[in-house]
Amino acid sequence: MQQQRMSIATPFRRFFFMIALFFLAAGAHAQVDGGMEERVRKQTDNLYTELPLRDSAQYQEVYDINLKYAGKMQEAVQQAGSKMAKLKAAKSVQADKDAAMKKVLSAEQYKKYKAIMEERKDKAKTEWRNRKG
Repeated sequence: MQQQRMSIATPFRRFFFMIALFFLAAGAHAQVDGGMEERVRKQTDNLYTELPLRDSAQYQEVYDINLKYAGKMQEAVQQAGSKMAKLKAAKSVQADKDAAMKKVLSAEQYKKYKAIMEERKDKAKTEWRNRKG
């Protein structure tokens, strides 16, 4: 009799366990996406003050571009393949993003944008070289 109970209870336990895993995974996914959106918002806020952006319409266009290409960059970095393939994919995404930004920004703003991106790239290289490892 107890053997029958265990055999019936086991599928239910598995079912509830799978449901719990599903909700945990969905929550983790939402946190990752929320984190990316927060990073994009901060990046756009920084550009708003550093460039500066003209108005809220231009801010929204830059935010949309940053969000679109943040997702593409994340995909490029997480793809399977060699480091060189990932680097090429990331450079391609960045080139596409720069082209989109050039359409939205004035010539002066774009020049400042490129200088800011170059500065960030140099800073990242320096930090990479100086890391403990």
